[in-house]
Amino acid sequence: MQDIIAQFKQTSVPEWYAFVLGIAQVWLARYNLRVNFLAGASSAGIFTWLFMISGLYAESCLNAYYVVISFIGYWMWGVSKGKEERIISVCSKKDHIRGFLALTGLFIGQYLILRYFTDSTVPQADALVSALAWVGSALLIYRKLESWLWLSVSNVLAIPLLLYKSLQLSAILTLVFLVVGMMGYFTWRKQIFVEKTGD
Repeated sequence: MQDIIAQFKQTSVPEWYAFVLGIAQVWLARYNLRVNFLAGASSAGIFTWLFMISGLYAESCLNAYYVVISFIGYWMWGVSKGKEERIISVCSKKDHIRGFLALTGLFIGQYLILRYFTDSTVPQADALVSALAWVGSALLIYRKLESWLWLSVSNVLAIPLLLYKSLQLSAILTLVFLVVGMMGYFTWRKQIFVEKTGD
């Protein structure tokens, strides 16, 4: 508890902005609001810079990806060709296959980079957490229900990893992401049911 209090006191203003914007992003996404991507891009942009100056290059690259995919998601969730916004849907069999192929490729690629080109002490765990997050975020921009599950698994694995690295504040933020993410999953699932039944 003393470590957590000490880290709160040492947290910089940019980190607090990123923290609050990150929570806002998952909360807004839970309610299927397009503006969630603007909050997410802002949070990820700050984290990209913070992790880069801290020497956490894999995390910095992941957050740079979040920035890019947030703008893509904002565009895709918007009105296109006179149609209404994209509705929430479940993954098809093809989506699942693509997701697991992407996970495998991303995990292997990131592990090899972390293992042989960085001084990472946890290349396997870091690569797996990151790969799951990459796939989950990609599914989120297509409004796929399972995106929340991918992101939640990533968050479950990230919490002990962050605690191992003595990043207690980041672990707390990840726990918040996990809780809100699971709420988002059930909210989206309920909305799919309502859309199908008309109730």
